[in-house]
Amino acid sequence: MPAQTIALIDKTGTIANADLRAVAAAAEIQANQHLKPFWNQVDAAITVLSANDGVPDGVWPVYIGVNLKGGLEGVHMDDKGVPYANVEMAEGEAWKLTVSHEVCEMLVDPTLTNAVFAPAIRVVHGQVHDAPGQFHYLVEVCDPSENPDFGYVIAGQPVSDFYTPHFFDATVTPGRKYSYTGALTAPRRVLKGGYLSWRDPVKNIFEQLTWIGSDTPVIKQVDWTPPAGAKMSREHIDRHMGTSRTLSHTPKHHPLFLRAKKERGE
Repeated sequence: MPAQTIALIDKTGTIANADLRAVAAAAEIQANQHLKPFWNQVDAAITVLSANDGVPDGVWPVYIGVNLKGGLEGVHMDDKGVPYANVEMAEGEAWKLTVSHEVCEMLVDPTLTNAVFAPAIRVVHGQVHDAPGQFHYLVEVCDPSENPDFGYVIAGQPVSDFYTPHFFDATVTPGRKYSYTGALTAPRRVLKGGYLSWRDPVKNIFEQLTWIGSDTPVIKQVDWTPPAGAKMSREHIDRHMGTSRTLSHTPKHHPLFLRAKKERGE
């Protein structure tokens, strides 16, 4: 199967071409050498396009800039059914981490509707526990450990942690990887700064476990009902919950970015 081409497009006109290409190269290594062995998605060929050029048919664009189409950071679908991603540009190198995040999620779930049935969870006294029954979890491979604290560095560029298919296991197995870095140590858990979404098939409601802006994880109900026959969409969930990416506002002196600079010799 031919590689899927993903193009990074700087809408700000402020990013050096060499910097864009370095980020593209790191994202391609992550996609093909780290992500694919777990998720078996197609190979990725990640390149750079000028904002003045059109996007060729079949290419998935990642727009880096402000006031981007769709309004929210994250992966979206255009009117032709082609996935694209928006990355907000802010001070520092946080956009690089967001590019990695969005590329991983585009490759694993380009339709934005992939979901997995797995044991339910609940929050008791600020702790997440398994619960009776099953939820239909949306597959968003970077969200539960998206906090930059859990990222890593490839070729001098910051990249996002992502969970493996074992994230949906029923029980903990010693030595098993639940995320690439090992930051996630059990299935269906969320680290501080992350979130996880699902449909409860018994109550027929959508919920989200989030640990953003609170001392402990909390579960919130999503105020959205899809049209009859429509598939569950993570884009709709994120829009209604306001869980747009905040990665691009990570302080420029975050330890992950300092490690990346040190590896680049800066």
